[in-house]
Amino acid sequence: MSQLRIGDNAPDFRVKGVLRGQVVEYSLSSYPGKWLVLFFYPADFTFICPTEVTGFSKMAKEFSSENAAILGASVDSIDSHRAWAEELGGLEYPLLSDEDKTVSRTYGVLNEKEGVSLRATFMINEKRSRLRERLYSPRRTRSSRRFSSPELLFPSCSL
Repeated sequence: MSQLRIGDNAPDFRVKGVLRGQVVEYSLSSYPGKWLVLFFYPADFTFICPTEVTGFSKMAKEFSSENAAILGASVDSIDSHRAWAEELGGLEYPLLSDEDKTVSRTYGVLNEKEGVSLRATFMINEKRSRLRERLYSPRRTRSSRRFSSPELLFPSCSL
C-alpha cells in the first residue's frame, strides 16, 4: 500500500470503539456530511496522552457546533479504552480500538518496531475528498490546547 499524502481521499475503515461505556462499530461513513478530526496516540495510561485526550473532550461541543466530530484511536483494546476513559472522568467522543493495527497502518502512523501508533492528527473534510495531517515525533509532546477554536482546524479555504 502506498503512503497517504495530504490531499488524498481519506480511506474508510470499520473498527469497534467505546463511548460512555458502550461498544459500537465506527467508520468514516458513519459521519456523513461532517468534518472529522481523527487523531492517533500511542497508548492508554501514558504520561502525555491524557492532556491530548481530555483536551479534545473539553472542546467536543465546540467542534460539534462547527459540524465536526472527533475520533481518537490507538492500538489498545476496548477494555483498556473503557477503563482509561472512566479514569479520565469520561470522554465526549469515542476511542477506537485498532488492535489489529490496520487503521494505523493504512494511515501511515504505525511504528512497526514498537507496535504502537505515532501521534498524528488528520483533518478530513465532509466529502472525504481531502486529507490533511499533522504527524508528531514520538519524543515531541503536544496538547490539543494549541487549537483555541475549531476554526483553526477547519478554515473554509484550506481543504
